[in-house]
Amino acid sequence: MATNTVLQFGPYPLPGPLQGPFESKYKVLRLPDSRAESLDSLDSESLENVEGVILYGGHSQISAAVLERLPALRVVSTVSVGFNHIDRSACKARNVSVGYTPGLVSGATADVAWGLILAASRHIVLGHKKYTSEDFTTYDANWFGKEVYGST
Repeated sequence: MATNTVLQFGPYPLPGPLQGPFESKYKVLRLPDSRAESLDSLDSESLENVEGVILYGGHSQISAAVLERLPALRVVSTVSVGFNHIDRSACKARNVSVGYTPGLVSGATADVAWGLILAASRHIVLGHKKYTSEDFTTYDANWFGKEVYGST
């Protein structure tokens, strides 16, 4: 039986392999966003027992107003590279630890950047739209755009 209470802010559950073990170890309360007024949907006993907050997905922010509503809070953790959406001064004043995941999406960010470079230089999206359209009648040999090879 879970005894520690964790408040999970964000529109999505944790990825499949993580959510099950997380919920088996903790009592998890979930809210779609972290506005202080969102906490009104939880009873005061639940709020008083929250020891941890996890931010996953969305644009959740942890403000002093949210921290004030969670007197037992010991840790705020965000599944993100940055932590500027957490009021670290307010956390420090309340002895609340802050965790984040630096480097978590570095590889994915680089992959998406290269995908966008290729899509833009080679007109991939435009070409797909044009050549899969019902209005397509003739092939344009000049649609390939610029070559990325040797551009750096």
